[in-house]
Amino acid sequence: MISNKIIISGFMGAGKTVVTKKLNELYGYSFVDLDQEIEKKEKLKINEIFSTEGEKYFRRVESDILSDVLDSDVEVVALGGGTLNNTFLLDLVLSYRNCFYLKTKFETLWKRISKTDRPLVKEGHDRTLDLFNFREKYYNLLHHTIITDESSIKEIAEEIKLSIDD
Repeated sequence: MISNKIIISGFMGAGKTVVTKKLNELYGYSFVDLDQEIEKKEKLKINEIFSTEGEKYFRRVESDILSDVLDSDVEVVALGGGTLNNTFLLDLVLSYRNCFYLKTKFETLWKRISKTDRPLVKEGHDRTLDLFNFREKYYNLLHHTIITDESSIKEIAEEIKLSIDD
């Protein structure tokens, strides 16, 4: 399946949600944030799903919702930070042409996420760094990489727009 959907990935704190919203604001693209869709369907915050149902349950729900979203008319999809760990979802995402990795240095990300209630961050700096290093090999498989450290949200959105393979 080849499509011109724009799929945005990256680690926690990379700016996936705000960039997706900026693409909507600047270019009128319809969008879905996968984590927000999961929270809407489950009527729980992500950290509550992790603590009450576990990560395995969360990943099943994530898979179902992503499949539905990709079958919809939505133009831009912001993935969760761990979505690509699932090889089925990785292959599914890679079947689309416009997959973007918002690449951000870990220390920049840590400054953004260390004080949040994200379930995986609660395990501390070193464990989160290990997770970042593990996930980066999947992010690096995506078609486009945008270095975000020195860019504004608007600049990132504009770079994605210029890189889209119609």
